Amino acid sequence: MSGKLYHMFTGESTLVREEVDQPRRRFEPVAAPVTGYRDRRRRNAGSKHAAAAMARFARWLPAGDAELVDFAYGMGRPLAELARLRGVPDWALQRRLRLLALRVASREYRFVALKLERLPEPPCWPPRGGDLEDPARFTLTVARGVYIAGESMRRTAERLGVRLHVVRRTCDVLLMEMTGAVR
Repeated sequence: MSGKLYHMFTGESTLVREEVDQPRRRFEPVAAPVTGYRDRRRRNAGSKHAAAAMARFARWLPAGDAELVDFAYGMGRPLAELARLRGVPDWALQRRLRLLALRVASREYRFVALKLERLPEPPCWPPRGGDLEDPARFTLTVARGVYIAGESMRRTAERLGVRLHVVRRTCDVLLMEMTGAVR
């Protein structure tokens, strides 16, 4: 394995060094120590910064998801406590939190969240009628549905009452804008 490993929240990067003289070996996973569940939010000082960034960006998630991320990352509480309160298995909340953390950590999510933060009145999700008339607000409404709420493009098209092709092209334009190809 070569290249840069990039930690999404702290901005730290490390370079993986390959031995030139050694033949390529297959990656063999190392067994984790049997010390029980490790809470990755409390691993080091950089994780506190990452947890604060995660909690800040999670405010754009739908209400239930935002509460879950804030409970785990913002308040730093264990998920087993929330699972007891909700009466659900803790593995279900851990899985949900892991999927939400992956979404919030994505560059698409962060790009859309930063665009939404700049607006005095950002479009809401599920959409209202006024959000669909202005082309700029329509683009952000589509982006909020696909990248922030995590809905499929097909489901977003159904909720907005437009064709799937329109949603796909809108997402393509947004991704081109994100990479700097279009302004």
